[in-house]
Amino acid sequence: MSSVQVAVAASVPNMKTIVAKQTRYRLLYTDEMVKSRYDAVLRTTMSLASHEKRSSSNARLAQKAMKYRNLDQAKLAINYTDPNVDVFHHMGIQWCKVEGCT
Repeated sequence: MSSVQVAVAASVPNMKTIVAKQTRYRLLYTDEMVKSRYDAVLRTTMSLASHEKRSSSNARLAQKAMKYRNLDQAKLAINYTDPNVDVFHHMGIQWCKVEGCT
């Protein structure tokens, strides 16, 4: 069993960048499987949060998580099933692949 590390580097954008894109975090990774696993988890969470009529505890928890990230229903109105949609961009996260990291 191998361990996988994901490094998080908080970006400090200037005010123009904050207004334009809101990139808050830059995630560095070496394994593509790590990114795809987190992508699936985030898509599921955002999908649960976007449906107001769901009353399960998972849906309520997902809605609280999105509310904490300041994402309202309008920002959650994206197609989660389309693999070409970058759900991390909507969360202010940028993935950067690092080659040859040990």
